[in-house]
Amino acid sequence: MVLALCIFVVVFVGGVWWGVWSERRRLEALPEKERRLVELMKRGAIAMRRGDTEAQGEVLKAIGELGTGASMPFIADWLANSSLSMTWSDLLEGIVEGAKDAEPEWKDGVFRALEKGLNDPSTPNRFSTWPLVSWPAVMVEVDPERAVKAFAERKLLVLGAPGFSAVVTAINESESAVVPADVAAHWLPATMPDLNQHGMGEQYLLMLRAHAEHDLPEARRRLWELVNGGTLAAEAAKLLLRAEGLPDPVWKLGSRVDEIGLDKVRPAERIVWLVGNCFTFAAGTCGFDRYAVSSEAEHLPEVIEALREIGAPVTARCLEEWAGLFGEEWPVDYYERETLIEERGLKPEEHWRAVCARVGELENVIALNLKYELSHADEFERQEG
Repeated sequence: MVLALCIFVVVFVGGVWWGVWSERRRLEALPEKERRLVELMKRGAIAMRRGDTEAQGEVLKAIGELGTGASMPFIADWLANSSLSMTWSDLLEGIVEGAKDAEPEWKDGVFRALEKGLNDPSTPNRFSTWPLVSWPAVMVEVDPERAVKAFAERKLLVLGAPGFSAVVTAINESESAVVPADVAAHWLPATMPDLNQHGMGEQYLLMLRAHAEHDLPEARRRLWELVNGGTLAAEAAKLLLRAEGLPDPVWKLGSRVDEIGLDKVRPAERIVWLVGNCFTFAAGTCGFDRYAVSSEAEHLPEVIEALREIGAPVTARCLEEWAGLFGEEWPVDYYERETLIEERGLKPEEHWRAVCARVGELENVIALNLKYELSHADEFERQEG
């Protein structure tokens, strides 16, 4: 049974390659892209015969990138057969690139093939980004307006619907696709959904991000509701920063500090930078053994005060107690801290866990820091775009 299935797949796939390649003489008389298609078909047939899946994937990606009408029948046939789904990702990735300068005939034909797959519940991984790109994301790249209309007609823009996350993520990540105004006018639920349901929190955030394109005040109100309520507070605050054009505490704000110097930033910028760059990111990324000897830890006394300023006194107290491991006065020089660890056999990570265990639950410092930035928005440089 298994052997017969394998033989069938080999014969079918080989037939796709060789069937199109057999028309090479006709295609060779066509323009450059069509001649390129002939070459790719030949390479694909050779790769198939040799069982070279990597080379076959490269050919599929290149065919998708062509964007010429002559390649459209092949693409449609390939995407129509679920037995080839393990190779779809290479072709889909190529289509995303090819759509940028594709011929209208190609766009129409490829979109129809994608739409057909979207309509078929048996299409494998149609809403999954595994391993490269989701089906809805490709549709948005090929024809954003038509894709969003297709999503709306199939009720995929309804919160909780199968595929909701995939289609709204595709819209949010696109530079040209937006949720239609008539859909956005009534798609938000009247009350906050149960965010404890599996995946509902992520979906609600995606919806609010898309909604901000049409009704920023309402999206802002609901995001603040999440920030103040504590559920998904950090995630909601990040979306608010984006909506307000404010810098993220680590990368954008860090670039500003690098550019003009820490001594020249505004007081609120300094506080957010200290907490974000010199505590949550540094310690969270490297752990306290590495944090103890990092350059970020040079600012520890200021970090402790900044934590109190943003409303995280418990974390500040724990960090202050942890710092006592190195003596009454914090060693600013990292080499001195490194020497103390070696000479005294100090274990910073273990000590931090012990301190936290005595205190219990710490504050959500990331959320509090983002909330502090939002509350002091006038002291931050707005971001363009």
